[in-house]
Amino acid sequence: ELKFRMNRITDQNGDGLLTNDDYLMTVPTTAAVDFDCDDVGVQMVQMWVGDDERNWDFCVTFIDVQDNMSVCASSLKMAGNIETIKGDGVIDVKVELSGNNTTSLMTDENGMFEFGGLVEQHDYTITPIKNTDPANGVSTFDIYLISQHVLQTRQLPTPYHLIAADANNSETITTLDIVRLRALILHIDDELANNTSWRFVEAGHVFGSNVYDFPEFTSLDGSTAPANFTAIKVGDVNGTASPNSLL
Repeated sequence: ELKFRMNRITDQNGDGLLTNDDYLMTVPTTAAVDFDCDDVGVQMVQMWVGDDERNWDFCVTFIDVQDNMSVCASSLKMAGNIETIKGDGVIDVKVELSGNNTTSLMTDENGMFEFGGLVEQHDYTITPIKNTDPANGVSTFDIYLISQHVLQTRQLPTPYHLIAADANNSETITTLDIVRLRALILHIDDELANNTSWRFVEAGHVFGSNVYDFPEFTSLDGSTAPANFTAIKVGDVNGTASPNSLL
C-alpha cells in the first residue's frame, strides 16, 4: 500500500533562493500543508510517496494558491506601460513578475500591462523582455548616423540613442556595431548576437557617467506605484521602428 506525504519548501539557508539545498531529506510526518492569505501565489512543495517496506522518494512541484473568491483582506494590482521615447506603446512585450507570485503576460497594443491578485507587503520584481524582429526600424540611415558618431562628426544626442546604437552590447559604439547592423539589413544575420532586439529602461531612471549601467527591471515593495519603462529598439537610432509590429 502506498503512502503519501507533503512538505513546503522554504529558504533554509537564507540566500533568497529555493535550491536543492532547501529540500527536506527526511520523510515528513504529515500528508497535508496549510496555506492562508499570506501564501497567495506559487508555493513550492515536495510530494513524497512510500511503501510498506519504508522505501520513500519525492518529487518537487508547486501549488498555485489563489484567492478566487477575494476572501483575503487585501488584493493588490500592479500595472504599468512600456513606451518608446516618442510615447508610442510597445505591443507584445513579455512582462515577467517574480517574488511572492511568479507569472508573466504580454503588453497590449498600447503597451499596457496589469497583474492582479497580488498580496500587499510583499516584494515583487517586474522585468520586460522582447527579442523579436531585430531588423525592425534598422536602415542605412541608422548606419549613417552611427558612423557620424564614431567619426565624432555628429554625436548621438541622448543615452537612449547610445543604447540603440550599441548593437553588439559592448557598452561602446564602434564600427563593429555598424558591421552587425549591416548584416541585419543584408539578411546575412537574422538576430543580434549578444543582444536583444529591444532594451528597456526603468522610467524615471537618471543616467550616470556610464549610460549603459541602467536597470531593465523595477522592484516594488507591495505598493501600487506604476511600473513604467522606456523601450529602445536596438539599431534604430532615428526612431522609425514600428512598436506595434506583431512579428
